[in-house]
Amino acid sequence: MKFKVPPEMEVLTQKTSTLPKDYERYRVPGADVEFISGPFGCYFTQEIRQKDWVIGWLNFDIRESVYLYPVTSAPFVGLYCGLRGNIPCELHGREEILTLQEDKFGFYYVPEYAMNKADFMPFHYTAVYISFTSRFLQKFGASNPEFTSVIEKQVKRVMEGEEVNIIALNSDAHSIIKKMKLRPADDPHFLIFQDIKVNELLLQYFELLRAAQHVPANIQAALNFIAEYFDTPVSIAELAEQAGLTGDEDTFKKQFKAVTGLAPDRYLKKFRTEKAEQLLLTTTLKIGEIAVKTGFTDSAHLARTFLEKHKMTPKAFRAKQQ
Repeated sequence: MKFKVPPEMEVLTQKTSTLPKDYERYRVPGADVEFISGPFGCYFTQEIRQKDWVIGWLNFDIRESVYLYPVTSAPFVGLYCGLRGNIPCELHGREEILTLQEDKFGFYYVPEYAMNKADFMPFHYTAVYISFTSRFLQKFGASNPEFTSVIEKQVKRVMEGEEVNIIALNSDAHSIIKKMKLRPADDPHFLIFQDIKVNELLLQYFELLRAAQHVPANIQAALNFIAEYFDTPVSIAELAEQAGLTGDEDTFKKQFKAVTGLAPDRYLKKFRTEKAEQLLLTTTLKIGEIAVKTGFTDSAHLARTFLEKHKMTPKAFRAKQQ
């Protein structure tokens, strides 16, 4: 998948297959680079190709608002993983706006040469997509027969233009993506490793999808509330209200634990901790900043939680994972 600027802007853009020094920290070993720059800023795609899949690492360093057009020379069915930034898109033949969401992943379909349009505001967006051949998906389904019917329905629905089953990336999915990005290209088993990780990420998606489909609607509403407002104080009363159980917190707690295996306060703490882990591994934010962004009282509160779970401080956790 590639991105094109509006026709009137083409004369003002430059294209190269070299990643500038200022963006070396985003380099993906073994990937082919396409770097586009212009008055709006720049964007670049890094692709690792194998006969049955393509992994594409996307970066958009936008300084002035711009429309870009995602295009493909062949029909594109793939798993899109939004890592940073929400991208509103106008899809060819559809009136409603579709948003590629930060920290979520799901299947999407892009017809060949369709005039889809993505709206970028000033920001640095990052994402990963994996496109699959039908042969790869058939092989994956044969190896994981419990997901065969789900895969078929998923692909059919996205090819009909629906946005379905967009799932929050969990810490395991983030870990898989990070390992894919950091694998040395001189490893003689580089493509085999990437193939294994593509399968693991796809499996992670369908396992999360299966789990989500068995969640009652009222508990899912509470889970969605946590996912959106975890960085603010969240009370059990608020969650019970979201679940349609205002004033009946005991019933809410029982229903919530029956679905998630955790009491609401324990689930919220686990959710915040996993978000903090992701930021420690994927950003250079200070520990105090991460604490604020993930709903902890302060860096000391975050440190106590990490000592309890990992037997080490957040700083040590970050250093160990580098």
